Amino acid sequence: YGTGADGDITAADLSALQITLSAGFIGASVYLDSLWTGMPSIPQVCFGIDAAAQDAIDIVLPIFQAYGWTGYIAPAFDGSGTTTEATVSRNMASHANAARITQFHDAGWDILCHTMTHRALGTMADPKTPRYEVERWRQWAHGNGWTRGTEFYVSPQSSTSRISEGAIRSSGYKSQRHVRKFNTTITPFGIDNPHHVGSLDIANNTTAGTYTRLKAFVDMAVAYGDTIHMFWHFITTLGDPGTGEGLTGDSLYIYESNIRALFAYVRELELAGQITVCRGYSGFYYGE
Repeated sequence: YGTGADGDITAADLSALQITLSAGFIGASVYLDSLWTGMPSIPQVCFGIDAAAQDAIDIVLPIFQAYGWTGYIAPAFDGSGTTTEATVSRNMASHANAARITQFHDAGWDILCHTMTHRALGTMADPKTPRYEVERWRQWAHGNGWTRGTEFYVSPQSSTSRISEGAIRSSGYKSQRHVRKFNTTITPFGIDNPHHVGSLDIANNTTAGTYTRLKAFVDMAVAYGDTIHMFWHFITTLGDPGTGEGLTGDSLYIYESNIRALFAYVRELELAGQITVCRGYSGFYYGE
């Protein structure tokens, strides 16, 4: 009612809520959050990397170990999107990223499913394709001894659909992280849909990327008592102005000074008791 000021709030209980969508929404999937008030909620941040590059070992791992944090790595077997079954079978035991992934697993990080071929599973009409992608990935992961976090999934190319989410859920995955709505509200009954958890690509040059923007997202999570899932792919020092405010021009890359400033700010809030850093994705899911 009115402006939302106290004087405009009606004392009567709300008995119904009607939402009207225009014709432009025909064919669209609409996701509605639950409405919750008057509940305690601890702000959290969950960090993850949708790749297994050397820069993560050189830059991120030492910081996390110094802070006592763990995150997750979400590696695809092959990021080209063109891998064939024959190539997958031939290379299962000798993937180039395996040694780096193992180093993170040994450090206590989660290893999340990011599919075999990094294809856009949300475009697949046949649920057998998403099931192949995630079940074959799990075989590869377990064959390398990675077991922590492999019950969770991260969508490649930000692509998802009701068909793919259903297929992945039926394959035994407990939760799926996508890139719609960065914040997740944890209610007294858990979260609305563990198979559609939102996240923020912190390297996105349009919506994120700079320290100022990333700090604003963290501050919003703190203000609302929500969990914010933050992920990236690669870190670069090439052209880094060192201010935390530069943009790389490529949303797969974030500057080192930007991400270091983000980590330092979250650490400051953590030490002040204002936010909790999840112990990987499993820490978010299991409440650790």
